[in-house]
Amino acid sequence: MRKLNPAVRNVIILIFSLLIVAALYLYLRHGSTIHKEISENLMKNFNARASDEYVRYFGRIPDVGMIKCEGLVIYYPEKEGNSFVPYPFFVTTPENKERLIARTMIAGLPSRAMGAYVNPIYQGWGELEEISVTGKTLNIAIKSGITPKKEDLNDTARAFFITYKQFHGELENVILHAGSEGKVEVASPGITVQEPGPPVILDAFLVSHEGEGEAHELRILFDRPVMIQDLAIEKAGGKRMEGKIYLAEFSMAGIFEHGGDEAVEEGDTFTIRYAVHDYLGRKSEGKKSFTARVEVHSG
Repeated sequence: MRKLNPAVRNVIILIFSLLIVAALYLYLRHGSTIHKEISENLMKNFNARASDEYVRYFGRIPDVGMIKCEGLVIYYPEKEGNSFVPYPFFVTTPENKERLIARTMIAGLPSRAMGAYVNPIYQGWGELEEISVTGKTLNIAIKSGITPKKEDLNDTARAFFITYKQFHGELENVILHAGSEGKVEVASPGITVQEPGPPVILDAFLVSHEGEGEAHELRILFDRPVMIQDLAIEKAGGKRMEGKIYLAEFSMAGIFEHGGDEAVEEGDTFTIRYAVHDYLGRKSEGKKSFTARVEVHSG
């Protein structure tokens, strides 16, 4: 085998050395940034989680930055019929999610406008006393001064069963106690879930923050996280108002802040023209009119 000329060998060694030095320089200059971006993405994915049911009905969770949260589903009885309607619900303390979701379920509807589509799971009968899983049975006790109707108890038990099955796939039955005499046991309930249609606007109202006086913010609530293609606010005469719109509350609320001299005031009639889609690509567009009311929020 022919040996390399010493001069040629030295040139090859020099080229390899320069390549190694260049690679080391690039790593030291950019490697920390690359690692930081990877770490941030991993942390984002780690902090934002979703149940299989959430992903099935609503797709991926909206971008939430570094907020620790989990996307879940609450099932509400359909307004007309025997099926249940999935509704997205987010918790920022996932370690307490089971008690938190139970308290939310018995507190009523997240938005009063949902009453046009679903029935409340629980009619404000009392407060959560116990929720636990023993073997394949979900046990719920609600402290109440009244005894609810049997059909209301059945709907409540079935709603808890299907909602909690996303945490405990082994569940086969549920026992619900409400008040001193209200008790219902449902074994392996046959439950039909209504597939979500296109996104809808549930409600729109002015928000006044406690201690800040006049309301400058118009809040538009959707029934799920959405992405906005177009959203405009029109007052009488169809003229678009100047202002900016951004998403909040896990992309389930559009916030409109007017930028001109004209604002929506309490009692005004206004129209929302919108074009949105959810995270599974279901599109919705149209217009919806409201009479402005003010809700005072603390904090």
